[in-house]
Amino acid sequence: MKLLVVDDQHSVHMYLQKALDFAALGFSDVLHAQNGVQALALIRAHHPHVMLLDIQMPQMNGLQLLETLRSEGVPCPETIVLTAYDEFDYAKRCIEFGVNRYVLKPIDPVEITGLLREAFQVVYARRTQHYRWIFPLCCAQMNGGIGALPVPETDSIP
Repeated sequence: MKLLVVDDQHSVHMYLQKALDFAALGFSDVLHAQNGVQALALIRAHHPHVMLLDIQMPQMNGLQLLETLRSEGVPCPETIVLTAYDEFDYAKRCIEFGVNRYVLKPIDPVEITGLLREAFQVVYARRTQHYRWIFPLCCAQMNGGIGALPVPETDSIP
């Protein structure tokens, strides 16, 4: 799985690289962006599965990035917000965008490790659910028709 780290502080990127074992957490590719503009380009090009996102950044902040993704219909990675701002309005806006992991800096590596594991499991479960329906459909198609295969309960399979 791919992880995107979005923060304007280079020291945060370096700290996370040294403090966390991304490979052991299941992330084979770790991408880095310094602001929302760079992050948007990386999301469009590489489709990361999980994102660690700062809120206050130059050019495009984290909330603007989430808003842009929603308005353009671009799938948003499973997101963990890392911020130095303990402001209820920020947390409230994040919840509106479906973010339920909001962590205050300074970064606790044990806490971030747990949240990354949790986010990994959420993405893995979604992918497993998706393949649970795709595999029988593909097999049926190869056998000449779908017949009486089960139909997914939701219209939006990620």
